Amino acid sequence: MLVIDTTDSMQFVIDALRSTVERFVSCLQKAVPTTRVGIVTYRDFGEEYVTKVIDFTSSIEQLHDSLTDLSTFGGDDWPEAIHEALQATIDEASWSTNSSRVIILVPGSPPHPETMGGVLSLALSFQSRGGVVSVMDLAEKMHADFEYALWERTGKVRKVPFKSTPLPGFYRDMRNTMSEIARAGGGEAIEFRKSDKRNQLICESITSYVTRSNAKRGGSTESPHVGPLYKRTPEGYQRVN
Repeated sequence: MLVIDTTDSMQFVIDALRSTVERFVSCLQKAVPTTRVGIVTYRDFGEEYVTKVIDFTSSIEQLHDSLTDLSTFGGDDWPEAIHEALQATIDEASWSTNSSRVIILVPGSPPHPETMGGVLSLALSFQSRGGVVSVMDLAEKMHADFEYALWERTGKVRKVPFKSTPLPGFYRDMRNTMSEIARAGGGEAIEFRKSDKRNQLICESITSYVTRSNAKRGGSTESPHVGPLYKRTPEGYQRVN
């Protein structure tokens, strides 16, 4: 399941998915013929919607049509509704009983600070029931795009060569937060790269997980949303139910 931030700064992600969805899904289905892919989009409270679930399908055409209908808007503040997006993904999508379960979170911003404990709890619970949560790391890409747009309006006119500055602190903090979510979900933080390389990395990550999962499970999986919940403590994560 692809869980995608659709606030205004994320149009490049939607465009990239539209242009590569056929290669991406074909790669997965070549390794695992029964692969189904769904999409959960999210924004934030006060926006047009908080979450939308586009349920699983094995049809590349249906996925492409769903992506064609997507648009980006809003996102005036920094954090977004990641907790609500993961909750909707786990509870509302039609997960198959005997399947390997993978969530790829594609965030343009971190979760609201007060929900971070809940986000980690959902990721840990999902992993404990046989799933995995990985995160697409967009920090470098978003910073470079912003700086290039700024250069086009100023430096390009003055014929100054483009040179990106080091990643600012708020993007480094976001990267650390997303890496923490991926660790809690037993997944990986995958850096956004050129399309073909990115698809290859995601495909390899998912198929590697499916292989390990099938060997470990022996073909059975329980529903992830009934798993245990955890909280953060100074000693680490502790189960609370």
